[in-house]
Amino acid sequence: MAKNAILIVDFTNQLKAEGRAVTKALIEAGKERLRPILMTTLAMILGMLPIALAEGPGSEIKKGMAWVIIGGLTSSMILTLFVVPAMYLIVERSVKHFTSRRMAKRTSLPMKLIAVLAFTFISINLFAQSPEDLYRKKMMDSIKRVYLLEAAVRNPALRRVIISTDLILRGQMRSQAYGNKILEAKQQQIRTTALVTLPVKSWKKNSLSATFSFFNQQYDLNHIESFVPNNSPVSSNGTLNKTACGFTISYQRIDSLFGKTVIYTANAAALTGKVGEIHQYTIMAGAILMLKQTASSSIALGMMLTYDPSTVIPVQPLFIYWRKLGANLELNINLPQQVKLLKPLSKQCWVNFGTSLSGSAAFFNNSIPGIPAKINYSSLELKTGPGMELRLARYLMFGINAGIMTPIMSRVYERNERSNEYIISNKISTTPFANITLSLLPVF
Repeated sequence: MAKNAILIVDFTNQLKAEGRAVTKALIEAGKERLRPILMTTLAMILGMLPIALAEGPGSEIKKGMAWVIIGGLTSSMILTLFVVPAMYLIVERSVKHFTSRRMAKRTSLPMKLIAVLAFTFISINLFAQSPEDLYRKKMMDSIKRVYLLEAAVRNPALRRVIISTDLILRGQMRSQAYGNKILEAKQQQIRTTALVTLPVKSWKKNSLSATFSFFNQQYDLNHIESFVPNNSPVSSNGTLNKTACGFTISYQRIDSLFGKTVIYTANAAALTGKVGEIHQYTIMAGAILMLKQTASSSIALGMMLTYDPSTVIPVQPLFIYWRKLGANLELNINLPQQVKLLKPLSKQCWVNFGTSLSGSAAFFNNSIPGIPAKINYSSLELKTGPGMELRLARYLMFGINAGIMTPIMSRVYERNERSNEYIISNKISTTPFANITLSLLPVF
């Protein structure tokens, strides 16, 4: 609700600065900001619907939470669109009423003290800054915001909010435990991901940000053949629903090395499937060196060091290449994450084709004899196919992708052990997928 209210209030202030009346400014702001508010709210509500409507073991626990979130989002949207403008108008009229009366002589001591403190605070912050310095700083901040906004259009990693849903169609799965065949089934998945990144602090060449993440995975298993030691099959169907939440704190510094731009980065992440516990944690640090940067191409090399009990290879090289090709095409290579070919159809619409790396994680408490009590599940896939992104509003992006998902790895291993020392290995067939994504560009 706070961010939606900021959108309306900020746009209203801009219109007032242009000379509009308060009432007309509020009406115009409501019209202009209605679409992005509706899109973000509806996307989050749709993301909660699979949990709210899920049927299966453990779904009763999550249903209540999902309906509460849906109700809260709906009520906050109504409050934002109706109550916030009304309160703005009331406060604006009250301020005009009281400021029109000269009550300086009746000002109480506490109010005088607050005014003195506020004046002192402002004076300290503006000390030794001439009007030219303030104007120059304001212009530089505006340029940075515009540059970041346009960069985030082409790079989803720079966006503030991302809500994504994957529908992975039915495919064949074969499972082995300690090399013995234990399961065959047909599986279908629905994955919902929500990421919210907030800038925490920025000073000189440094910046600090925090990311909150939410993951929900629903597995629908059909035609299950579960093999007992005598290899006699038992057929059944089942649904599995797992949710995980995460928090990441990231540090970044932009500097120069050998006359080239270098980006130093470090982050610490924690992931959990249960309140009060940390099921997986990761610490990463590295650097990216910009070797070449022109108006039509750029090349960068980097390396990341990773500390994670489940990681097999702690060093990850990075290669980033971007180039404008003929026919208004753009090639974007970001290894090992993605390879993508992009073509703008208009200022508000882009189509693309490429391959990207994706994965999932889930946490279980096991009661089956012979298997550890606390186990983690992780998977890694390649998603290949065409896609399209549409800029619905100044800060709002909508994307749709479809294609083929090729599983690379799907394993179950003991918690806090390396993923190559797995207990269960799954072989999953290549399956079609479809993805819908709604994202918010940097507003501040």
